[in-house]
Amino acid sequence: LIGITPQTALNATNKAEMRMCFKAHDVPIPEFYIVSELDEFMEATKHFTTKFIIKPADNSGNRGVKLITDIADEKVLIQAFNYSKKYSRDGRVLLEEYMEGDEFSVETMSVDGVCHVIQVTDKLTSGAPYFVEMGHTQPSMFAEDIKMRIAEVAKAGIKALGIDHGPSHTEIKLTSTGPKIVEIGARLGGDCITTHLVPLSTGINMVEANIRIALGEYTDLKSRFNRGAAIRFIQSSVGVIKSIKGIDSNVIEFVLLKRVGDKISEIRNSLDRIGYVITQGNTREEAVRFCEQAVEKIQFEME
Repeated sequence: LIGITPQTALNATNKAEMRMCFKAHDVPIPEFYIVSELDEFMEATKHFTTKFIIKPADNSGNRGVKLITDIADEKVLIQAFNYSKKYSRDGRVLLEEYMEGDEFSVETMSVDGVCHVIQVTDKLTSGAPYFVEMGHTQPSMFAEDIKMRIAEVAKAGIKALGIDHGPSHTEIKLTSTGPKIVEIGARLGGDCITTHLVPLSTGINMVEANIRIALGEYTDLKSRFNRGAAIRFIQSSVGVIKSIKGIDSNVIEFVLLKRVGDKISEIRNSLDRIGYVITQGNTREEAVRFCEQAVEKIQFEME
C-alpha cells in the first residue's frame, strides 16, 4: 500500500467500505447489501429474485466467495452465510448482484493524481460456484473501444477512492449494461500479473516503478513493446499425487505448489491451486497457445 493514505488503504481493501464509496460517487457497481448477522442476511436475500454472490467484506484470493442459486432453500442460505463469514475478519459479509459477462483486471499506476493505465488483462475463472482465477492473458483480446470503456471505469473507481500515488489492481466485469467494478486493490496485482505478465507484455517493471513513486523519483510508464503474456493455473483430479510427468522446459516459468504425496481437493480458493505455467509470445494468441500446450503435457498420476 505504498504511496496512499491509511484511510484510503482501508477503503481500498475493505470491500464493504469500497462499495459505499463507489455508490456515493456514482461509479458503476453491482447492487449490494452488507450484513453481519444471520437474520440480517436472510432479510437481505429477499431483495434478489435470482442468483447472487456472497463474499467476506475483507478477504482475498476468493476465500469465502460463493454463488448462491437456490435462493429459496433456507438450509443452503445458512450454509453459505456460515461459509463466507468464516473468512471475514470484521464479521461482515456482502451479498451482491451476480454479474454476467467477461472479466478483466486493469493494472494502473497513479502519480500526483494522474492515473496511468498500464495494461488490461483478460481473466479466466473456474466458474460457478467459487470463481477461482485459473488464468490471465495480456493484452486483452477485446477491441480498443471496449478496453477504453473498461479503463475509464477503473479510473473513476480509483479517483473515488482518492488513490493519488501508487498502484491499483481493478477487477471489472463487462455486463450487458456496461463495465462494472467488482473490486479495487490499492496494490500491485497478484497471481504474477504485475511481477511477470506486465513486464513480459509491455516491458514496464511495475515493482520498480512503485518503489520509485514512493521515493518521489521519476519513473517512465511508457510501454517499451507490445507482446503477449499468459499464465495458466494447473488442475488435476481429486486425490493424492503419486507422480508428476511431462514438465515442459520451454516456458518462462513453471511452478508446482503441490508435491508428490500431497492430497488434492476441489478448488475453492486460490490456495487450492496446484501450480502454474507462464509464457510469452509475439502476440497474445501465441502466448496462450504456448501456455495451454505446456499445461496439456503435464500428467498427474493420482491415487
